[in-house]
Amino acid sequence: MAKKYFILFIIFLTVQASANEWPTLKQAEVEIKNHNYKSAIDLTMPLLNQLKLTTVEEIAQGHKILAAARCELGDIGMAKDHFETLMIFSPHESIQDFQLSQTCQNLFNGVMGKPAPAERKKVKISN
Repeated sequence: MAKKYFILFIIFLTVQASANEWPTLKQAEVEIKNHNYKSAIDLTMPLLNQLKLTTVEEIAQGHKILAAARCELGDIGMAKDHFETLMIFSPHESIQDFQLSQTCQNLFNGVMGKPAPAERKKVKISN
C-alpha cells in the first residue's frame, strides 16, 4: 500500500513540475518578440537540458524558441537542428507569430519543406 502512495506522490510531483514551465516558455516568447534572443535562450535551454518540458507541446515550443533565437543570432547550424526537432514534434508548426528575418523564415521553410514565398513583382503604371 505504501508503494502505491509513493508512486502516486512521484506522479503528482512530476505533473506539478511540468505545469510550471509554460510561464517560462511564454516569457521566452516575449523575449523573442522583443529581439532579446540571448535571454530567450537563457530561459529555454535549461528547461530542455534538465528534461523539464514533458509534453509534446512544451518540447515543440522550446525548440521553436531556440531555433528562432539561434537563427537571429546567426547560429544557423544550431537553428537548423532545432527547426528539424520542431518538425518531428509539430510538423505543421508556424513561426509567423515571431516575425523573424527573411533569412530565418527561409531556413524554417527549407527545413519544414515549405516553398519559399514568391516575390511580388512591382508593376509600374504609366499615364
